[in-house]
Amino acid sequence: MSLRTAVRFAAPVLILGLLSGCSNELLSPEPAASSPDPKIRHAELFDQAIRSGRAGKEGDEVGIIIKSSKLVDRYKLVDRYKLVDRYHYEYAFWGLAAWVPEGELRDLLEEMAGDPDILSVEPDLPVDPPETMLPIPVAFQQSPWNISDVGGNSSIARSGDWRGSVEGVTVYVVDSGIHGYDLNEVATDNLSNSQDGLDAQMHGYPAAMIAAAEDNSSGLVGIAPGASVHSMKVLDDDGTADLATVVAAMERVIALQAQSDTPAVVNLSLGADVGSEQYTALDDAVDAAVAAGISVVVAAGNEGIDARTVTPAHAKGAITVGSYSVSGLFTKSRRESSFSNYGPSVDLWAPGESVYSLVEPAEGLGMAKAAFLDGTSFAAPHVTGAVALMLSHLGPVEPMLLKSALIDAAKELDSGLPRLWVGDGAAEAMELYVAGQTASHDSVTPPGSGAGADGSDSTPNDAPTHTLMDSFEDGFAGSDGSATWSGEWVEHGESNGTDKGKLRVVSSGSCASGSCLRLRAPGKNRSVSRAADLAGATFATLSLYTKHSGGKHRLEISGDGGASWTMLHEFSGKQGKQNLQFDISGFLDNTSLRFTAVDSGEGNLFVDDLKIEANAPGLRSAN
Repeated sequence: MSLRTAVRFAAPVLILGLLSGCSNELLSPEPAASSPDPKIRHAELFDQAIRSGRAGKEGDEVGIIIKSSKLVDRYKLVDRYKLVDRYHYEYAFWGLAAWVPEGELRDLLEEMAGDPDILSVEPDLPVDPPETMLPIPVAFQQSPWNISDVGGNSSIARSGDWRGSVEGVTVYVVDSGIHGYDLNEVATDNLSNSQDGLDAQMHGYPAAMIAAAEDNSSGLVGIAPGASVHSMKVLDDDGTADLATVVAAMERVIALQAQSDTPAVVNLSLGADVGSEQYTALDDAVDAAVAAGISVVVAAGNEGIDARTVTPAHAKGAITVGSYSVSGLFTKSRRESSFSNYGPSVDLWAPGESVYSLVEPAEGLGMAKAAFLDGTSFAAPHVTGAVALMLSHLGPVEPMLLKSALIDAAKELDSGLPRLWVGDGAAEAMELYVAGQTASHDSVTPPGSGAGADGSDSTPNDAPTHTLMDSFEDGFAGSDGSATWSGEWVEHGESNGTDKGKLRVVSSGSCASGSCLRLRAPGKNRSVSRAADLAGATFATLSLYTKHSGGKHRLEISGDGGASWTMLHEFSGKQGKQNLQFDISGFLDNTSLRFTAVDSGEGNLFVDDLKIEANAPGLRSAN
């Protein structure tokens, strides 16, 4: 077998319908496919769910992932259905992963479909191990051809000149682990069943090297040399893993970043063809990370199919990367790889055939070893490195805006599709693009922020007919929509009016336009709230513009007049300008919104163009 053949499909994929020893009695495809209940996601794939004996092995219990209302205690769900608890999620979405007895799955799914506390249930699917490869010794630092092909040697980092490293950004690698050799490894979280966080599959380590290998005298060099690398090991040493564990890794990333001011990017070289565009828990987790200000780069997959049915490649917030090949000595030809997934879900293309990277570290007096690698798993880290490079250069940038900037600065394949470019002129082009979009407030609503406060991601079919709007042009009393609010904004913790104190209306360049609401962080537990009469509505959406410059604040909602509050979004660190959107259909009885300062750190939250759209026939017309 040739080396290229041996490694072409090295990228791990979530394998569906190919496992031996899987019972077909769990939920037969025909009834599942015809089931009208939207709560049961990917019902036809429950016979491929992992068993408690791990992926592809017989076990007495089946893995499921539940997305639940934020208003329910997840431990009560575990007790209610006698589940074997595995993971709890609150940052990626509100829910849990659990084992259920194989013989009880069908009955449990029917029960859960009628449970108002449960929003969705889906199978926990396995991850297939990568194939092996043949390493080549590396005696001294080399600048791989693939790094140069995307302009790494002429980028602002000048990869290969031995002159320092990229700082002020974290690269999370959710994969099979890494080695510390030639990487600025800052942390490793081992979520696998392996004893350590080292890469036994020669997959996570080469991916990390492509993105961020150090620029020194040994090993290779990456796109963002020396960037801080935080490994999230989700594959066991035999290469097996499952969706729930990958989601748990994303949960951990979002939680860590909520406590950090350092911008970050996640590399996810994992995926699955689930046969439809319907979301999975992993898609939800990706979009939640993007909504939290974290860029997520995803491999498109190696099945040679339209990526619109591949998770998480079809996630709206992901930067999805396909693979291209290069041929020709003097005139280069760059074409999409035959194995690469394609279609509208693929945002950028990067080298993914015969990509050169380290796969084994140097030990003792021995030399490090490299290999030529094929797969979108190794195309994606080129873009991950590019994102890290630009975050280091520009500081925090909205993920969707940075995604657009990368595409804007791209060169073209022979077919005209955008291929990654970080070389001469790219940084300047992206900087101008970001500045221009920010100045015009033409930011993109983060995918995932449209999920309901109760965890729902359903979208109403009929359009909103009434609008509550406040652009803060009239202090705390503004009512700019087609309907009126129930009252003015009410200060809590101080009562000195619109133009004084920690809570006030200001005119600032940080506003979307004109004036806006400002909350200054020093002043813990100070808040401002406003009631909205949504009686009679069956759905409602909340949208708003924000800019956050430090400290910690929260946007909260109440459906009982303020007796209890549910957090919609937490602002932490410097998040820049964002347009956020939420489904608030679970809070229509006695609705109130609240912005709260939750610590005494330095910084401000600016809020503008706050709007509620609803189909409530009883809403009062604005004067």
